[in-house]
Amino acid sequence: MKTVLLISIAFLLQLDLFGQTLEGTFTADKEYFAISKDSIKFEIETVSAFRVITRGIGKYELIENFLIIKTSKYPGIKSRVIDSTHTDSDIINVHVGKLKLIPNILGKDINGEMVKAYKLDENGVFSILPKDNIATIEFSTLSHDPLTTQFNKGFNYRVEIAEGVTIENQNVVFVVNENSNNSIGLTLLDIKAEDKEITSAKKLYKLKRKKGKYTFWTQSLTRK
Repeated sequence: MKTVLLISIAFLLQLDLFGQTLEGTFTADKEYFAISKDSIKFEIETVSAFRVITRGIGKYELIENFLIIKTSKYPGIKSRVIDSTHTDSDIINVHVGKLKLIPNILGKDINGEMVKAYKLDENGVFSILPKDNIATIEFSTLSHDPLTTQFNKGFNYRVEIAEGVTIENQNVVFVVNENSNNSIGLTLLDIKAEDKEITSAKKLYKLKRKKGKYTFWTQSLTRK
């Protein structure tokens, strides 16, 4: 019992020290971590096949030198339906605009099965016909925030597909490489939908060994 208590106290002191030491905004070029005592808002540029802006906000937990951000609903930039206008036509026109990459636009039925794939015309518009029987439309493209939404007959819509990816309701796991009053060095280890692989230092070290050198982002950020 005494050992468990000592470990718990050490963990709480470590977490509190992390919050006190690093509370503030840390930046590197356009990337940033805005750290308060109970949450972190971040935006970083990860690298895989493409450079992708990745953003999120959430409460955080520190297990040894692993930082886990448990992301929640993001209040900032996301893909969204901007507005709608009434029409007497049975055809729904959706204006997406021109993107750097051609988006995948999939129409799905009430069971989530794909019914039809849509393509944008030269003006960045696609049309949903009454015979399509579409329940939802799913937008996705590399390096942009995905969107799934519904469109109702009798309206035309404008949609904005935001650059970057917003992480919500997932766990973002970082390795803390450096931690001082004026800087923080981090490596993005993984993004996990579930908690089961990140509940202990042992599991986190196993995840780190599994990833090895194949990480998508390492950065040293300084206090703004």
